[in-house]
Amino acid sequence: MAQAPASSLLQAAAGGVPLLLRQLFDDSTGTFTYLLADVPSGEGVLIGPVFEQHARDLSLIHELGIHLVACLDTHVHADHVTGSWLMHQATGSAIGSQSRLGRDGFNAGRTTCRTGGTPAC
Repeated sequence: MAQAPASSLLQAAAGGVPLLLRQLFDDSTGTFTYLLADVPSGEGVLIGPVFEQHARDLSLIHELGIHLVACLDTHVHADHVTGSWLMHQATGSAIGSQSRLGRDGFNAGRTTCRTGGTPAC
């Protein structure tokens, strides 16, 4: 299935490069969330979504015209509840974790996302 071309807003937000990276922050939990999008295809993933920031994250995804293919939870968090289920309900995106995806990962447009361990977690 062919993907729609990226929106001009997504292209501008990415600064002319083929991969958008947007770091978001939840002040109440000190948690970073990351939005990655393959600009040519408009497909993206959200890493570490926070439940209370669902409206903010969904608004940004819609504003940039991103087709969200997955939400990724890097690990179980003691400091916040994941927003992956809300995002799945709103967009139909898959929900993934390192244990579910394995080392092969998945594709978002032309970008392959693979999981790996983080020494600090």
